[in-house]
Amino acid sequence: MANQPEVINYDVGVYQLEITDPVDGGAGAVSNAPLLNLANRTAWLKKHVDDLESGNFKMDWAAPKNSPIFTGTPVAPTPSLGDNSSKIATTAFVQLTVSGSLTKNVAGGVNVSLTQDEAGAGSLIFIGLLTANIAVIVPSVNKCWTVSNQTTGPFTLTVKTAAGSGVTVAQGKNREIWSDGVGVLESTNDFTDAALTGAPTAPTAASGDMSTKVASTGFVFNATDGMSVVNVAGSSNVTPSPLQYGCAIMRLTGALTANISLILPSQSGQWVLDNQSSGGFNITARTAAGVGVILPSGLAVVVYSDGVNVAFASSSAAKSFKVSPFSPPAGTTALTIVGGYTVGNVIVEKSGAMSQQDEFVASDGATVWVTPTNAGDKLTVYSFSTFEVANAVKKSGDVMSGPLIGPPSATEGNAGLIALSTTAQAQALADNTAAITPLKLGQVIALESRQGLVQLATTAQAQALLNDTAAITPLKLARAFEGNSSLGTSGYQKLPSGLIIQWGTTVSVASGSFVGVNFPITFPTAGVQMFATVTTAAALTESYSCATEIFSPAIGRVYHFGSTGQPAVYRYFVIGY
Repeated sequence: MANQPEVINYDVGVYQLEITDPVDGGAGAVSNAPLLNLANRTAWLKKHVDDLESGNFKMDWAAPKNSPIFTGTPVAPTPSLGDNSSKIATTAFVQLTVSGSLTKNVAGGVNVSLTQDEAGAGSLIFIGLLTANIAVIVPSVNKCWTVSNQTTGPFTLTVKTAAGSGVTVAQGKNREIWSDGVGVLESTNDFTDAALTGAPTAPTAASGDMSTKVASTGFVFNATDGMSVVNVAGSSNVTPSPLQYGCAIMRLTGALTANISLILPSQSGQWVLDNQSSGGFNITARTAAGVGVILPSGLAVVVYSDGVNVAFASSSAAKSFKVSPFSPPAGTTALTIVGGYTVGNVIVEKSGAMSQQDEFVASDGATVWVTPTNAGDKLTVYSFSTFEVANAVKKSGDVMSGPLIGPPSATEGNAGLIALSTTAQAQALADNTAAITPLKLGQVIALESRQGLVQLATTAQAQALLNDTAAITPLKLARAFEGNSSLGTSGYQKLPSGLIIQWGTTVSVASGSFVGVNFPITFPTAGVQMFATVTTAAALTESYSCATEIFSPAIGRVYHFGSTGQPAVYRYFVIGY
């Protein structure tokens, strides 16, 4: 017996035996035709099944499992967000992962953990009223997020992993963060030498910040022109906060009950300290470990610190003026100067005018007595320490050297400056001019009777002395100043010692600001001290103070502070050499 000679072919049909068909056997017999059709189909189906199982199926309408090439618009199920497997990622999965957002209510004070599906969104928006600081726990996977903290309540929200570090996102702010699978980090860049254009902005760092943060214009304004108020009331030392000492101006207020210290930070810096405290006690500005200076009451002064010690910025203590302003009630006669003064080194100004020496008494180093004041009078006592100017002559007891040169004159012959120290020398001039001793710098002359200094400008004057002493012109001190002064609203006076006094008037200066002044002449060496008094009528009716600074030998500055914000005009007085 033999098998049908089947082939791998899907026959169109299966032959049906007819009534008239003979019954016979063998290959190709009619009786075997239906069986052969079925056998061919079976072989064809088996071949295709084998190809499918082996991956060698090549039908155009189907794709193989191994490296299929899809055409048209193939689709697949969308995995859950946060899925991190070999599943097919649909476009919906990608869009939601990159740009999708999750809005999560995290109200309360308990940490919140996000599911893998929730953390799969590209943007995380947190809302709700916080009642404590909380953390939002994200899965420990590699991923980036844009986090928006839209919560309310005065508490913080930190995004972190369960066991790793995190990033705090401020309320109302958005931050780019990412996780390396261990902790959550803030997204940064490595840009260097970035050339910004337009109007770039940055957060304003807290006043007093001393780091590499970007300084906005607001931070710079606070550091150079901003003002904070420090309450120093009581008897304990006061340490300003960074927000307070981060401002250029600190106004000290409150009633003192003892001498205290204002403890400045141990870092280099400069401040305007406006001492508006009351109580009659001293405030010393210093660092915790260094020495400092006593701040004058009612006045704003500039101080600087080198990180250890604090000093006045305008000059050393040995050469500084102390300014004591008063607004006394009517009938006041005694003004107590906090810290005392040097007798003989006092100037008193009353309502904008300098008092004459016979209008006040300053003899005990502590109190200045004045004529009874009227209502509304404002007095300012200026006291300054003794100082010396190089190559200057003291009032008494000094030793001079070198020739004394008088004012220019058409001298001839023996004409010049001579000293008649005794009446015998005056007579000797008639008999023998050689007996007259030329005046030398440093010579002490005991004048008596008609003796004194005479100026012989010509030989004719010398001869005239033999005939008529009235023809001799006495040497006047004012002649030594000829050509060395300019008198007026602003001007200067050069003294023979080399000391120069200058004065003038500022333009109107706004409260809390400063104005520069050009001195009438430039000091050859340096300015020593400067002070100013207000002249504007409006400012005389309010509480005001000022600070002065010698910026250079030719320029000074006057800082104005008015309690009601009124501008003011100042008269200034400066000395130097």
